[in-house]
Amino acid sequence: MNFHEVLLLGFIQGLTEFLPVSSSAHLVIFQKILGFEEPPVFFDILVHCGTLLAIIIFFKKELRDILIKTVKAILSGKIKRIPSIVWFVIIGTVPAVIFGLVLNKFIEIIFNSLLIVGLGLMITSILLFFTSTIENDDKIKPLTNFKALLVGLFQALAILPGVSRSGSTVSVGVLIGLRRKEAFNFSFYLAIPAILGALILQTGNLANLEYDFLSGLTGLLTAFFCGLLSLKLFRIFFLKGRMFYFAAYCCFLSVASLSFYFFSL
Repeated sequence: MNFHEVLLLGFIQGLTEFLPVSSSAHLVIFQKILGFEEPPVFFDILVHCGTLLAIIIFFKKELRDILIKTVKAILSGKIKRIPSIVWFVIIGTVPAVIFGLVLNKFIEIIFNSLLIVGLGLMITSILLFFTSTIENDDKIKPLTNFKALLVGLFQALAILPGVSRSGSTVSVGVLIGLRRKEAFNFSFYLAIPAILGALILQTGNLANLEYDFLSGLTGLLTAFFCGLLSLKLFRIFFLKGRMFYFAAYCCFLSVASLSFYFFSL
């Protein structure tokens, strides 16, 4: 990989990982239509580390508070005092674990299909469109175990390329009555174990990886800074209910992907 490819991949990963446009869809499209080569596993690992770090830095105050309260509750033996958001994240993560294990054997097939990408992007577009029409902050309902599981199911669905993880989870959060800020925060709390899980799967065979630390570090830093930027932009657009722009973009990309797929048959 040359320097320009490293910067481009880091930029794409950092920007599309958090914006509701599906980073996996963009990767498949770049590979299929533009002939972009799949990045080395080691590079991919470090780029995902960059996006994970972006989430941690972006939510550092909230995560620090949750961590302190959780540690104090465990050390004091008072499990009931563990913040409820911790249990919600655990519950919401279960579907992604199950889906990941079931679909693991079909990953290469799934990530090699523009048809799946196109359909996934259309699902994302529809969810974002409906979300942009709802203003529910005056009719908020608390997050519950069932709602956490429901949001987690859509995060699991986002294993399919084209279905945006951030877009689907925040949309479902709003549709089930959560305040926009709560839906946004919970979506990215869920992203932490999801990204960690993906990293663990990728690092399962480190001994056979090719290491290029300079490219990896460049990709990590690019993904980190672009990730921070995209998180800030997404929060602004989402809290103001302006998801229509992303819905239109995903719809356009869906039509383009499906058209390319059917014309190439």
